[in-house]
Amino acid sequence: MMQKVNLEKKPWNRKRVYRVYCKLKLNIRIKPKKKLPLRQAKPLVQPINPNVCWLIDFMSDVLRNGRRFKIFNVIDDYNREGLLIKPNYSLPTK
Repeated sequence: MMQKVNLEKKPWNRKRVYRVYCKLKLNIRIKPKKKLPLRQAKPLVQPINPNVCWLIDFMSDVLRNGRRFKIFNVIDDYNREGLLIKPNYSLPTK
């Protein structure tokens, strides 16, 4: 015979569970929440000339036959022009 469990009202709370775990020497480490410092909003810095800052990115996708391919992109941050787009099935790291 199965008992119906009332999910709104549990017979235990986190303090009781912690106490029982401590008695059984199964201590749970409770991580304290870290307070993050307030952040100051800063405007984005945009380059004033072309070829000052480039963005690189790796993208990947899968073909219909299941074969994966990768694309290496180099983009100029000033005018968002694609300087290099190199697709390949495997891109070496060196």
